Amino acid sequence: MIYQILRWITQLAIHIYYRRIEINRPELLGIKGPLIIMSNHPNTLMDPLILAALFKHQVGFLANASIFVNSMVNRVFRYLQVIPVYRQQDLAPGQVLDNTKSFGACYQHLEKNGSLMIFPEGSSIHELKLRKIKTGGIRIAFGAEDRNDFDLGIQILAVGLYYSNPLRFRSKVYLNFGEPFTLKNYQENYQKDEINTVQTLTAQLRKSMEELTIHIPDEGQEKLFIQIKKLFKKELTRDLRAEQNQIAEFNINREISSGIRFISQYYPESFDQLKDKINTLDQLDEQLHVKSNFERGRLKQWMLSFVKILSMLLGLPFYLFGVIHNYIPYRIPRILAEKITHEKEYHASVSMVIGIFIFPLFYGIYLWSLTWIFSPPPPDFALALYFILMAITGLFSYSYYRFALRNSYFLRIVLSASKKDRLQHFLDLKKEVKRDLDWAKTQYVERNKNEK
Repeated sequence: MIYQILRWITQLAIHIYYRRIEINRPELLGIKGPLIIMSNHPNTLMDPLILAALFKHQVGFLANASIFVNSMVNRVFRYLQVIPVYRQQDLAPGQVLDNTKSFGACYQHLEKNGSLMIFPEGSSIHELKLRKIKTGGIRIAFGAEDRNDFDLGIQILAVGLYYSNPLRFRSKVYLNFGEPFTLKNYQENYQKDEINTVQTLTAQLRKSMEELTIHIPDEGQEKLFIQIKKLFKKELTRDLRAEQNQIAEFNINREISSGIRFISQYYPESFDQLKDKINTLDQLDEQLHVKSNFERGRLKQWMLSFVKILSMLLGLPFYLFGVIHNYIPYRIPRILAEKITHEKEYHASVSMVIGIFIFPLFYGIYLWSLTWIFSPPPPDFALALYFILMAITGLFSYSYYRFALRNSYFLRIVLSASKKDRLQHFLDLKKEVKRDLDWAKTQYVERNKNEK
């Protein structure tokens, strides 16, 4: 019961923190154990929180043994089915690495039809590539099956996690599930050559996980991918969806990353020229903050300016109400997260967990203040309505702020004569780069057709 309550709270928190959570095969969230979930690990604590909250049954974890700091914490982790695993870097000099007990606990968990979540990369870093996959997860699966004559029927489910922006509140998350598979067909090979079979299946798992996420092994290509997404996402999304019948946004990002790798490999000179142009374009964008489409007539720009200003004025009262009630509880988790850890990878998850406690606390204080200020106190339905307004306008205020920020950049350009030349240079260069991207896309699509 306690786990279910925690799961509900976490579900609510992640659906508030993220604007959209997209799942390619949601029916697999109800898959039964024994099950081992193998996922990439781009966003530290947020990854297990999201997966545990979304699966319909309790999921156990393998976690770094260093977090088991005292008996009280250990009891909590045992209740949450967290199994400690030891790493070489966590051991004292001369201490021998021994995960025999950890593996035994995993076997027992799976033998009870439990589900186990493992991040086989072993560490979490914000980067668009899959790091080396360790063999531990596959070894656990084979070990449990071997001591049960391969009759357990453990299913292995590969998962690809992708965040549109891992550090930003109200960004998007994509969960991509592969096809679950069992180990029965590998029994003979495993019993003949354990090491080679584990390595072979680990390599297959890695290939599957690469296909389920955005994998860009080169830092320069990753930077270019981020710049193209920022500058041309709308145009590329429109083109690809028109050609491929409402293709999902994650798949569009995969096509962009695959195209970048293709051009880099087969047309290196064109790739270098494209990279230089996009770097220049990105620098101009940073100077001008070109957040709107300026490829329209002067009259339309002024009309759009009027509509945007009117929208901001109409939304201002709701924005102010939301800011008054939400700014402090919004800022406190972010400040505390930065104080608790300097590693950016942890900021989102720590902020969300702290926010689970901070927001209800402050909302409770605000409601108590109303009952203290007014005599007689407001009726319960009025307090409930006030609570709902605080939550709704809090989300509205964040969207309004970003909308207003984009509009301020738009109006500065429309009203500034000094920025006109730079804006025109930006638009001309953007058209030129778009032609280059169209050419690159044509080469990429043609080669894919020929290979098929």
